[in-house]
Amino acid sequence: MLVVAAGLLLAGCCRSNKISISQDVDDIPILLSVKSTGTKAIIDEPDAKKKMIMGSFDANDQNTGGFGVHGYKKVNNQAPFHLFINTRVYPDLNSKPASLEVIEENTQWAYSPLRFWDLTASYQFLAYWPILPAYDANQSSAFSVSAPDYPATVDDEILTIHNVPNWQPVDGNEIDLMTAVEVGRFSPEFYTGIVPLHFKHMLSQLYIQAYYVGKEIPDNQGGVKIKTITLSEYTPQNGEPDPSGDEGTFQVLDNGKTTFTVRYDGQTGSTPSLDDSYQLQDIYTDKLVFKDELSEDPDYLNSFTPTPVGNWLMIPHTWYKQNMIIEFSIGATDKTSSPVAISLNTAAPGYSTLPGKTYVLTLVFDTTGGGFTVESVGVKEWNEYEIEREVYNW
Repeated sequence: MLVVAAGLLLAGCCRSNKISISQDVDDIPILLSVKSTGTKAIIDEPDAKKKMIMGSFDANDQNTGGFGVHGYKKVNNQAPFHLFINTRVYPDLNSKPASLEVIEENTQWAYSPLRFWDLTASYQFLAYWPILPAYDANQSSAFSVSAPDYPATVDDEILTIHNVPNWQPVDGNEIDLMTAVEVGRFSPEFYTGIVPLHFKHMLSQLYIQAYYVGKEIPDNQGGVKIKTITLSEYTPQNGEPDPSGDEGTFQVLDNGKTTFTVRYDGQTGSTPSLDDSYQLQDIYTDKLVFKDELSEDPDYLNSFTPTPVGNWLMIPHTWYKQNMIIEFSIGATDKTSSPVAISLNTAAPGYSTLPGKTYVLTLVFDTTGGGFTVESVGVKEWNEYEIEREVYNW
C-alpha cells in the first residue's frame, strides 16, 4: 500500500529537482490523484474530492470503493501493454472520516500492487467512478466495465461501461458516473510522478418543475397534482429533420475514449430505442404551486418558484421532439393531456443532450383549459442552480 510518506517524498520531486532522462527511475511509483479544473461540468464544485473520498466507504464504513483505472503503456513501435487492469484506487485512510470538513486536502489515493514509471514509454490512463466489477460474458446484463487486454494500437484503447441504468431518479441512490482520460509521459507531462485525473460527468440530467395558472384550486379540494409522465416516440413530419437517423429518436452518443451500453427498460444493448413509450418513475408529486398571473407585485413575481417534479440522470442521447403525455388531477378530476412534442436541445449540437449538463423543463398547467404547455427549456451546468441560457419558449 502506498503510504502518505511516499507521496510527500515524491511531492518534493519538483521542477528544480527533476530526474534526468539518463537516470534510472524504476523505483519511482506511478501515483494517481483526483484533480479539478476551472472548466464547468467537471467536478469542481466545493469539496468534490472530499465527496469522492467519503463515497469510497460502504454502509459499514469499510474502505471498499473508490474509482477504477485501466492504463496502457507503449514503448516505441511495440503494441500497447495493459498495465492497469481495472485497478481499484482508494483513499489511503484506515477509517471513514467523521465528515467532509475533517478530510485533509492532502489525503492521498492508493492502489496495489504499485506500478513504476518507464522513461521510454508513453501512457494512457482511463479512469472511471465508481469502481465496478469486470465484465463477465456469463453475466452480460450486469453493470460492469471492460477494456481490451491486447489493443493493436492506442486508438483501440477504449473503456466500455456496460449496462448503464437509464432514468435514474436523483434520490441519493443514483450512480453518478464520471470518467477521466490522461495521456503523456513521465517527462514532461507527469514529471512529479503524479497523474492528475480530471473527472467529468458522463451522464446528463433532466430536471422537471411545474406550476399552474387559471383558477386557483384550494388545497382542501385537492389542488393540482401530476400523477405520471410518459415519453413516447415522435414521428417526424414531412420536411422535418430526423437527427437520430436509423436508430430511432433515442440514439446513444459515445463519449470520446469512453463508451457505454445501456440497460433500458429491462433490455440491454448499445443502441436502445424508445420503443412505444416509457413512463418515468416516481412521478406522483406534491401539489403544484399556483401562480397569480394578474399580480403586479414585482417581489411576488421575482420570487416565484415552480414546484420540483423530479430529477433524473439519463444517458446522453439525441432528443428531438419526443412526445410527453401527462396524467394529472385538478381537484377531484383526473385528466390526461394530449401529446406535446418537446426538444431538449437545438440543431447546433445535433439535438443532443450532453454529458455534464442539466436540462430544466418548466411546465405550466391551466385549470381552465385542462392541459399543459412548456414554458421554457433551459440548460445549465451540473452543479449550478441558475439557468445559464434559455433554449426556446412557447
